[in-house]
Amino acid sequence: MGGLRFEVDAEGETFLGQDDWLQIDADLLNLPTTPTVADLTDGARIRDRFDLVYLRAWEQCVTAFEDSELRERALAGPDTSVRIRRMRRVEVLPDTAESCSAAFEQLKQTLTAPRSPDQSGVPHAFDASACELRSKAKLTVAPALDGITEDPCKPKVEAG
Repeated sequence: MGGLRFEVDAEGETFLGQDDWLQIDADLLNLPTTPTVADLTDGARIRDRFDLVYLRAWEQCVTAFEDSELRERALAGPDTSVRIRRMRRVEVLPDTAESCSAAFEQLKQTLTAPRSPDQSGVPHAFDASACELRSKAKLTVAPALDGITEDPCKPKVEAG
């Protein structure tokens, strides 16, 4: 991600035991299913299947709420400390096309498709040059008018 390498500790991790650190909303549709005995023994059910295993990586802001060591109590003011943590998760797109390029196209379609409850039908964007998923989400910020004071150089501040 951004030219940096992800490495796993020497003892490793299992697929279902990956470190997620506050990230427990894994999409269950991305988990591979275990074949049944009938799947393995019934000649009519046996078929070639291809799954695409990929590394999803993202950067996540960490505040003093998640890591109390970031909080500088001596300042006694609002908390403004933030650091970036690089996250990663190995995921599986099951039952894809045989060729790598076609399977990657399926992955891009899956990642960019609008998710529930989004009713807009507008997909997210995929930047092929950086191999990065770009969210269509927008943040709108408006001032809270109840916090206006007489002196604009001394805004109302609450510790926290």
